[in-house]
Amino acid sequence: MTKQPFLYNVADMASTRPPTDGDLELVRERLREYLVDEKSETLRSMDVFRVYRKPFSITTFLSVSTDRAHHRYVAKQHLQHPVNAVIVSDPDQAIVEFNILNLLYRRFAEVEHCSVPRPVVALPEIDSFVMEFVDGHLLENDLRFLHYFANRARFKALENHFYHCG
Repeated sequence: MTKQPFLYNVADMASTRPPTDGDLELVRERLREYLVDEKSETLRSMDVFRVYRKPFSITTFLSVSTDRAHHRYVAKQHLQHPVNAVIVSDPDQAIVEFNILNLLYRRFAEVEHCSVPRPVVALPEIDSFVMEFVDGHLLENDLRFLHYFANRARFKALENHFYHCG
């Protein structure tokens, strides 16, 4: 008997819990508390400027204005689906990822050419956490230059990225 590959049709992966306006209101409230407590700023507005929906998560990019500054944040929300039920069944999954990101942020803060977003708030009640936005690009986007006939300069840049990541 031949074992079938572990593949899923992305179109069949509708979440059992789509995000709601209430989720964004909770994010707004927690960011408001964070800004007051950590930055002594008052939240004026929070706007969504980009949303990436993937089979198991939604990443929402937020533009936040306060009485003193403008900030960008990213909210990641896990979506429950029968395929990933084991992973996200733990009600503390958002806290686990928040804590891991916090550890990575501290570890890589002093590493030149590396950017790890600083975690801001965990929202386990909606399987989410919020982090600061980091300018840059995804390393995975450069992997297309990992072949024999790749552009030499881009391959060297990729090599440097891997070196800095350890």
